[in-house]
Amino acid sequence: MRALEVPIAVETLVITTPHGRAEPSDGGEQSKVLALCRRGPVSLAEIAARTRLSFFAAKALVSRMITARLVALGQTAPEDRDRRAEVLQRLLGGLRTL
Repeated sequence: MRALEVPIAVETLVITTPHGRAEPSDGGEQSKVLALCRRGPVSLAEIAARTRLSFFAAKALVSRMITARLVALGQTAPEDRDRRAEVLQRLLGGLRTL
């Protein structure tokens, strides 16, 4: 059975569930994601970077892990989103001037 893809934004925080914290490590990509999330909430972008997976592969993996109830989606604080949007706007402005 194919897992349904859960819509996840790049900045969405991913956290482990009790089931995910109890999952034994097999050294695979799923275990790497669980290890990252056990330290605290991690964004999907950071998961992709730290596991060296493409964003889309990381998104598919996290989606399957959500379906398996190993991880859950957390919330990004509104002020963090506002600050990130401002930083991205400045970055885009800088790129346009190049």
